[in-house]
Amino acid sequence: MRLFVYEFISGGGLWCQPHWGEPNGTLLAEGQAMLLAIVQDLLDVSDIEVSILQDQRVQLGDIGAFCTEVADVQSAYREFDRLAIDCDGTLIIAPEIDNCLWQWTHRAIDQGARLIGPGLALVEIASNKQRTVEFLAQNGVPVPDGRCWNRRDPLPDGLMYPLVAKPTFGAGCHGVRKVSSQAELSHHLGQFERETDWRLETYCAGTPASVSAICGSSDTWILPPCTQRLKDDLTEYLGGDLILEPGLVRRAETLAKQTLDILPEKFGYISLDLQLGHDPLGSDDYVIEVNPRLTTSYVPLRARLGTQMAQRMVGALPLAKRKSS
Repeated sequence: MRLFVYEFISGGGLWCQPHWGEPNGTLLAEGQAMLLAIVQDLLDVSDIEVSILQDQRVQLGDIGAFCTEVADVQSAYREFDRLAIDCDGTLIIAPEIDNCLWQWTHRAIDQGARLIGPGLALVEIASNKQRTVEFLAQNGVPVPDGRCWNRRDPLPDGLMYPLVAKPTFGAGCHGVRKVSSQAELSHHLGQFERETDWRLETYCAGTPASVSAICGSSDTWILPPCTQRLKDDLTEYLGGDLILEPGLVRRAETLAKQTLDILPEKFGYISLDLQLGHDPLGSDDYVIEVNPRLTTSYVPLRARLGTQMAQRMVGALPLAKRKSS
């Protein structure tokens, strides 16, 4: 079996987003970490070959995969289409910024690719932070209060501080900041003039956590919950560890199951960002975001679970060929 793993930042996606600049910084570091981890795990599963794309400006070294360099917009699209068609399965790792994850998922499906991951219905919902919380709230999942704001409009009156500002289409800590006043909010928004739509949501105190799952057509494997270490202003992810306190584990798994049960087209690796509040009964636990893709949580989890995650993801592949209308 030959699989195509496409990591957007190191795989040439920035040729198609020239306003992002050259690949560097946190997005590149995190993208490479996920790419190296999943490629190694897939190669350790029997009878699997892996193909990747590599931006010629990025140094990956020999990671055991078949590597095709791309050097411009034309080759980035051409080689992506070729591998999506030729390979038995396609795993897309891309940020939601500028709706990139949806665009590349849509492109792969148009080529007839068999996705090792969620379908377009889930990607479309989860790529938009405002739409995500609206969908979850409509289905009874607890989410923080908040509102959508377009920068063409004046800042709304009556905002309660501290609050969290995040781009509607964002990934990780990109553009996210906890602010304590309107002046601080205005200053933060001014640094991201390209971001038009924002979600302004109530800051919820507690323990930031993530719960990932690998979903197939008939079962869902919820992985051990992890903490998320973040800077105090939420602008940087500093790593994560397994949650050891049984009560927090139970609450995280309960909220994750409630969320996963109502998601459409859930296949492959999905990660949920949670905030576990101070009430030991979980009355102030919330789902913050849904990530319909591989996330950095994969890296610490594989240290405990080995290749089991990759095996489960590949196991769901035969049932994952689908085309959303």
